Amino acid sequence: MSQPPQQRPAAMVRPLRQCVLRCDPYLRLVIGGTYGYTRGGGTQFHGGVDLYAEQGTPCYAIYRGAVVWSADFGSSGWGKTVLTQVDFPNWTCWALYAHLSKVFIKAGPIDGGTQIGLTGITGNGDSRYPHLHFEVWRSLEAKAGDTREKYRIDPLYVLGNLPFQRFADEVIARNERVKGTA
Repeated sequence: MSQPPQQRPAAMVRPLRQCVLRCDPYLRLVIGGTYGYTRGGGTQFHGGVDLYAEQGTPCYAIYRGAVVWSADFGSSGWGKTVLTQVDFPNWTCWALYAHLSKVFIKAGPIDGGTQIGLTGITGNGDSRYPHLHFEVWRSLEAKAGDTREKYRIDPLYVLGNLPFQRFADEVIARNERVKGTA
């Protein structure tokens, strides 16, 4: 199985214009938004990273490739989700964008920087925190529940190091008001 590139291609873009890891207002749960066995006291696997984003923030294809599928998993799982094939030089992987509020693309070729959709809180994500759940897969086998750890890689291998952003109380309060008016 091939490995991620040692250097990111110059044409690669990040899925959000400002990529920062999410955490709670008191900086206690920054690890919960990272990759690996970071939830439930280290017993639950988190297959991607959670990137801080206000509701409705545009998200983008990280590199050229193709949209494999888009789906709405409803109130369970990822919610509104897009999976893209990413054709890096000498390496192919798949990028998953989840908890979207809107999806703008359908199956077919895309360029890096193509707008995928808008961030949201759909699915079973933490509905108090708008964010983008972003995963990188080595294989399409990663979708199967019992193979998640085997076929996923830490998205930070592709994205590089990211800062973290604590969720300010006013972001949580604003999101609660928006949900209350829906």
